[in-house]
Amino acid sequence: MQNPVLIAGCGPSILNVPYDLWFAMPVIGVNRFPAEHAITPEYWTAWDTWSLVEMLPIVSERKSKIYLNKRIFEYYNNTFKDEDYDINWWTDMSGPPGIPTNPKTGLVFTTTTHAAVWLGHRLGFDAIFIVGFDCTQGYLHNNHHFYGEPVDSKYNPKWDTQMGDIAVYLENMGTFVVNLSSPTKACSVPWARAEDIIERYQKDPR
Repeated sequence: MQNPVLIAGCGPSILNVPYDLWFAMPVIGVNRFPAEHAITPEYWTAWDTWSLVEMLPIVSERKSKIYLNKRIFEYYNNTFKDEDYDINWWTDMSGPPGIPTNPKTGLVFTTTTHAAVWLGHRLGFDAIFIVGFDCTQGYLHNNHHFYGEPVDSKYNPKWDTQMGDIAVYLENMGTFVVNLSSPTKACSVPWARAEDIIERYQKDPR
């Protein structure tokens, strides 16, 4: 029996997610998702430091399980000092070919959504579904988030390639990664209709 999880990315297509999908499986939310969406994710992660200051109090109060990579451990200590948050720190020194590593903090992903997919695998989920992975970016590195102002956007091949590398690697380990984002410019990860996934797990509950 598959153990599914839903990765809530940041792309504008996340606004098109069918309501029932949020309740079909556990959710890993990234960055500002818990502050911008009605759903409280079971898990939360961030890859960069910019989202920590505002989001840690929110996700802690809502009882999401917090997972952070050790690449931001020093920043966390310097920023929060004596404040106590229940954080699961993680790092991996090996993974898919082509993913660079830092000698101190391990794998270096290009976005939090990529890191969240890898985290889902580490947590034991073997069917990983992604929403909000549009693979688009605003010009001059102005990321196109679902909670931001609309911007002219373009396809980001680096994000697509790395997600594809992760998906292939995990598939060889028995973990499947599927993109449910609609619309999306990503083409390196298998795509499926969200409605079909809802039907599958409603008919075959875990």
